[in-house]
Amino acid sequence: MLKVIIAEDHSIFVEGLKKTLLDSLGEKIEIQSIVSDGNKLLDELKLLNPDLLFLDLNLPGSDGLDLIKPIHQTMPNMRIIVLTIYQDTKLVREAFKSGVDGYILKSCRTQEILKAIDDVMAGKTFMGEGVAVTDRPNASKPSETIYQDSFMKKYNLTNREMEILKLISNALTNKQISEELYISDQTVGVHRKNIMRKLGVNSSAGLVKMVHQHNLLH
Repeated sequence: MLKVIIAEDHSIFVEGLKKTLLDSLGEKIEIQSIVSDGNKLLDELKLLNPDLLFLDLNLPGSDGLDLIKPIHQTMPNMRIIVLTIYQDTKLVREAFKSGVDGYILKSCRTQEILKAIDDVMAGKTFMGEGVAVTDRPNASKPSETIYQDSFMKKYNLTNREMEILKLISNALTNKQISEELYISDQTVGVHRKNIMRKLGVNSSAGLVKMVHQHNLLH
């Protein structure tokens, strides 16, 4: 059974999340506690020793971001998923640097929450839709964003694959990309192979050529 604590002070959102988890996972999950005050969270975690923490970054009594590092240091085997409205890339980077395993937005769908749980409990990192650790270069250029979205749709690329494709085109190695995105270099390698398969190329040079042919770097 997966033991879970939810750190969140909005009762309506908490009830929705509880219902989602219990309806989807049933007896496989135990929600041990709901903590609405950041000052009490670490003590509650030590007392109950959960497997997974859902953490809002805007808790009364403490900055959620400041809580992550001491929580991770005290309970290194517990998984942490940030569930928040904030998608600023600097905030995302700091959260992963501090030790979170997953980062999803409160606007996400049920399947994304369940996928995040599966991934982080398997030792992987997870970033939800709309979440990135690098700034999106086309954010202020709507026409280029539309073109990029069209390219992604045509080749069935995910946001993460598009992010990695651009970093590959900047001549970064798997290790450099893994450090940039806070994922393992093995994961980067898997993404690289998937991107090559989807784009129908068999080398990194082919990937770079495709990026420039489609004017994806601006």
